[in-house]
Amino acid sequence: SVSIGNQQFEDMAADPAGEAMDVEEMVKTTLEGIRAVFTERTKPDGPFPLAEEDVHHFGTVQRYRCWQRGPNSLVRHTLPELFGDCFARFGDQELLVYEADRCTYSQALEISV
Repeated sequence: SVSIGNQQFEDMAADPAGEAMDVEEMVKTTLEGIRAVFTERTKPDGPFPLAEEDVHHFGTVQRYRCWQRGPNSLVRHTLPELFGDCFARFGDQELLVYEADRCTYSQALEISV
């Protein structure tokens, strides 16, 4: 059997056709399924298209696969810009909670400056 954490799994399981299959075959089949779904979902006309782009980073240019839809594909943000936007939009909402202590976005911004 195979152990993952404190869980014990048998070496054999049934594939969709009802035939017995070992753990290695199950992993292989599962990964193939995930890869097929990912490929389908991220193709150019899929719901989450990816495309290669040049990304400028600290004076270098790196080539990455980037999402073509979503906030970052519409407006490029640096982390300070992204956090600044969050602090501006959610100023009165709680950002941090620890036991009875609470800190809003505005309070955190004030403390950090």
